[in-house]
Amino acid sequence: MKEKLSQEDKPEKKVKRREFLKVAGLTVLGLAVEACAPRSVTKFFEKGTVESEESKQELIKDYYSQINEMRSDLEKVLSEKTLEGQEKARKFFQERYQSVMPAMLDVAFYLKKDDPQLEAVKDLYDILQKVSLHGLMYAHLQENGEYEKDKELFQLKRDHYFEENHFMVDSRDFVPHGNEIEDEEIDPRLYLAEGSNYIVQPEIRERLLAFLEDHPGFLKDSKTKEFKKLLDSPSIREKCQQRGLRLAEVYSIIKAIIKYQENDDNNQLSEDLVAEKLFEQRKEFGKYEFLSEKTKNVIVMSGFDYRTGYDFEDQVGITSLAKAANVPDENISVIDGKEGETAVENLHTQIANSSGQTVLWLEGHGSLDGKHMAVNKEVKLKVSQIAEALIARLLKTKDPETCKDLTIGFEACFSYDITNNIMTEMERVYRLKAQRELDVPFEEISLPKVITSSYEASWSTHSAAVIGQPIAKYAEYIQAIKQEGKLLGKFFLREIQPRCYVGGDMAFFNNTQKGQILEISSSARPKTREMMAAAQ
Repeated sequence: MKEKLSQEDKPEKKVKRREFLKVAGLTVLGLAVEACAPRSVTKFFEKGTVESEESKQELIKDYYSQINEMRSDLEKVLSEKTLEGQEKARKFFQERYQSVMPAMLDVAFYLKKDDPQLEAVKDLYDILQKVSLHGLMYAHLQENGEYEKDKELFQLKRDHYFEENHFMVDSRDFVPHGNEIEDEEIDPRLYLAEGSNYIVQPEIRERLLAFLEDHPGFLKDSKTKEFKKLLDSPSIREKCQQRGLRLAEVYSIIKAIIKYQENDDNNQLSEDLVAEKLFEQRKEFGKYEFLSEKTKNVIVMSGFDYRTGYDFEDQVGITSLAKAANVPDENISVIDGKEGETAVENLHTQIANSSGQTVLWLEGHGSLDGKHMAVNKEVKLKVSQIAEALIARLLKTKDPETCKDLTIGFEACFSYDITNNIMTEMERVYRLKAQRELDVPFEEISLPKVITSSYEASWSTHSAAVIGQPIAKYAEYIQAIKQEGKLLGKFFLREIQPRCYVGGDMAFFNNTQKGQILEISSSARPKTREMMAAAQ
């Protein structure tokens, strides 16, 4: 049964305008003058059909007239690239097009019947994704029972043009149900091994699929089932929507909840408790200034990709991000991996001599066992060497909290596993070489924050880049950081992680507790004591 719209002069139809505002949890703030839909668009919204070919052509003309008006408005609201600026643009569009949007969605999906290329749908999608409202299109499909059933429309998130934007969807607009997602959304490794054109050699594809058989991760039936169950949890959905998490962030939170509960031998950690503590950690992580004028050292190990002949730094540009964040040039150092053993020695020296706020960014090919990274074809940077350098910094500063101001970023396959091995090695080296001199137990020293480009037993394919984006998008990031004047943790969580998700889910480790690092998203493998300590 269709219910009446709020306007008395409209016939019975499902109220979408009210839902458009409700899903975002926002009310009209008076930031924009509300737009009016063209007459034929409104008429179609009321009746759900066109009376003649002439009426259809008028509808198409008016639809694109409205599209052009929306494009014009985009130019007015997209100059500010910061996260706060993005939220302002989103609110502007919500207010200005609150009445128009339901009708435009109806028309777009009506026109797709005679439009195999989905041009009408894509044109609207392209506008909405620029203001983080493209989830409304998925919500429209879901509301009409088409999200899962209509394979043609379902391809919206499969087309290469859309795949990264799919995981940027704002949860206030749309979150799929457990029965609507596919396994490769849960574990993007499957996307590369089975559904991506990135790998074309059959023998490599076979090796990847065999690897997944041995390391199923979230492809294991029990975990997939639990993931979908938590995705359908009203409590978890509400918590994520209240915070406006993007889809990739929602997925990573769910994975972390599962892993924490998996390690909870006493069944003391409810999903709500774990979620709340994860959100607290993410909030702390989000406020941290990773790059700013306060940053004393940015040390980049730029590995050489012997398979392609390119330096990773050619693709990364982490130094450009640092400069955009007002880090002085003299505080930035890039170590060339082509120098082999000399590069490894230089890295040790620079880490050992560093102090204050420091970013260490390591790029290269990670090993399957998580024990080293390839600096070049002959030389490997071992986890033991990284641990030795970090302990050397600690010994030189004689400050048990010196690593609290240090962040390690990895751009490498299996960097999650590398991180775990570094922490284990740090404890071994510390007890052997530093504990007696400092007279402080390992449990009382601070460890670094860590960002990895891949999660447990996973490769990283969003190019060897911290951003992994086309030049145009990378330029937007530079502009956003310049406008902000610094690079905050929330930029990694809300911008970089969702865009990189399809090529390998990232992981983030916070260091709010001494003697350990706490996973705050993705496929965590922590000890239960960490979360229990955080819950106190």
